[in-house]
Amino acid sequence: MGLFGGDEDGQDQEQLSQDARAAFERGYGVYVAYIPDEVPRKYRQVQTSWGATEAISRIEREGWRLERMLESMYGNGARVLTCMFRRQEADQRSE
Repeated sequence: MGLFGGDEDGQDQEQLSQDARAAFERGYGVYVAYIPDEVPRKYRQVQTSWGATEAISRIEREGWRLERMLESMYGNGARVLTCMFRRQEADQRSE
């Protein structure tokens, strides 16, 4: 899994879209994605996570709605968001 924001950002984001689309087409009711996120420079600093925002938006465009998110911090300073999505009904997808 690559960190978003690097040279491979577009490929990683597109892979998320493809995986979410495939899970929806296969009829899964739940989709889980591990989304790497940037760590704020200072502990109390407010920061927008554009990579996670884009990743969640892409998955939701494929027919999913974010239901739960859990943050995990790894020893090397990498933060990963575990996001659980639920299938969105077809009539709501057009909104």
